[in-house]
Amino acid sequence: MERRERKPFEPPPWERPAELRHRREPEQQLPERERQDKDEQARPEREVPAQPEPTRAAREIEPSESRSNAELDRAQLEEMLAMLRAEEPPVTSRQAWAVGFGAAAVSALIGLVMLVWGIAATRTVAEGSRSVSGLFGAGVVLLFALLFLSAGGWLLWRSLKQRGDI
Repeated sequence: MERRERKPFEPPPWERPAELRHRREPEQQLPERERQDKDEQARPEREVPAQPEPTRAAREIEPSESRSNAELDRAQLEEMLAMLRAEEPPVTSRQAWAVGFGAAAVSALIGLVMLVWGIAATRTVAEGSRSVSGLFGAGVVLLFALLFLSAGGWLLWRSLKQRGDI
């Protein structure tokens, strides 16, 4: 089989202007940069625009003199939370609770198995070699076991809360 001749590299259309600028010789770029610097220096400084008038919604959010900031923040927070509760649809699906409960059970089971293996590894290291690496490995297994158990407990709590039992 014959090989085709390689075509020279052509940048994609959106990168062509950058590629052309990159291919220019440095002598051509230097005067252009100097010209740009002179143009920037010759430009008059821009005036800072005045602050726009606050909108009605912004005026409503601003605290009034009759109420303190803490009271206002608390009232706004309660109002926003009530709006979010109204927007959030209640979970009435039995399957959603069952999936959460199943995930909690699997996570807790993995954590229990890892806990048993971590304790066994710790006892083996304590009775035998007493190496630092063995003790460190057993500690890591125990740490992950506790993380899995914690995740299982949290998932169980969230599932029960979602179901309405808590």
